[in-house]
Amino acid sequence: MTGRKFIVSRQIRAALFLAALAGVGATLALAGQGRPASAQSPSGKLAFTSYRAGAAQIFTIGHGGSGLTRLTNTRGAAFEGAPAFSPDGRRIANVCGNFELCIMNSDGSSPARLTTNNWPRELRYDRDPAWSPDATKIAFARSTNGHDGIWIVNTDGSGLRQLPVPTGHNANPAWSPDGTTIAFDHVAGSGVTSLGSHSIYVVGVDGGASRPLTAEDSDALDPAWSPDASRIVFSQPNFEETAQHLVVMNADGSGQRRLSTGSLSATDPAWSPDGTRIAFAGRRAGRLLIYAIPVGGGTPVGLTTGRTPDFDPAWQPSNPPVEVPLPAAPPSKATAEARVVASLMQATFEMLAALNTDPTTSTAREAASGAARLRGTVRRARAATTRLAVTTARGKRVRRLLLGSMRSATTLASKLSALSRSLRRHDRRAVRAHKNAVFKAGIAVFFPLTEAAELADVPLAVIAL
Repeated sequence: MTGRKFIVSRQIRAALFLAALAGVGATLALAGQGRPASAQSPSGKLAFTSYRAGAAQIFTIGHGGSGLTRLTNTRGAAFEGAPAFSPDGRRIANVCGNFELCIMNSDGSSPARLTTNNWPRELRYDRDPAWSPDATKIAFARSTNGHDGIWIVNTDGSGLRQLPVPTGHNANPAWSPDGTTIAFDHVAGSGVTSLGSHSIYVVGVDGGASRPLTAEDSDALDPAWSPDASRIVFSQPNFEETAQHLVVMNADGSGQRRLSTGSLSATDPAWSPDGTRIAFAGRRAGRLLIYAIPVGGGTPVGLTTGRTPDFDPAWQPSNPPVEVPLPAAPPSKATAEARVVASLMQATFEMLAALNTDPTTSTAREAASGAARLRGTVRRARAATTRLAVTTARGKRVRRLLLGSMRSATTLASKLSALSRSLRRHDRRAVRAHKNAVFKAGIAVFFPLTEAAELADVPLAVIAL
């Protein structure tokens, strides 16, 4: 969820539209990593989050991209995503219900709720689950009142505790294969905004002090450990190239090297169980899909296809079975307020993907393509939101802001189409006029979304640019 997890130095406020124009991709939550295994091939599956079903749901594919299977289909869920396989590959932890955590079997059966959030009285978001190597605990990010902490809970729901991490936005916990340390990304700030740039931190599971692994201005996020614990991969924005890249470093933060993904902007890295490949969410031409690349470099291989975003890849390990206590409570039915927030997240996510190139420097084809994708986003967001009967004043306000933003998005799509036509005619005067119109329409789209996010206390890493 995230997104990932969508997910860029993740600024939302007024810079939201400018970031979209600059072409930063979207991602939400990073899936958890499994424990190390020797001579283990990626013969299992990849789980990922996708909007291909109209709302966030979890799917699996074979490691070669075949056998697409939908795992979740909870009626009325707000968001189902951010999958994380257990170390033995038999279970998946994920976001469910009212932005809570659930555990289900790897085929999607027998879901049970791990955490509970009291929506709509308390707007709290649990996300980014990551299993401990012994499968007895799950680390996750929890957001309350605009602040993000890293928490640990036993797999039966007991023993909930918070780790001592810096104040601000903390997300994407990744458990070290030896079980002693958790890596995560951090940026200072509160509410929807952030100050400065992301960096990778580590904290001891026993509660030891956290410390940075990368420089404070490194813009490093989405850490994932290699199965042998020697290295960490993370994503890093390059604002000059308006893209994100993958970087591999030693576990102590030294020896950083960029892993080329060609023309793809890469987020959400996940190391394969045998340590030979890295899966990631790759963005190109407004589409966010799942790819894999050899750890030593090479050509990325596309694993999913389609027009709607796929993100949060997680490899299925194949270690010996581990028996652990599991929660018994059924998943919550999401409130209408939570579903409105999910629509807000999805609309923002998809619009940023649609505007992944700067419309003021786009080609005629890119502007026309952005307009088409934007119209599709508007249709989906309106359909998902208009039928929701929220009960709280705050929920009603978020709903009105979202629908107002979609009306402005329709105008933006029209302006992009007009820009495309003027570019085809090589009419310089008309091009200048339409570029200005696109910029003004874009601001009209994203300011209401920003206000809605602030009202809903949607944290930085939940709507991740």
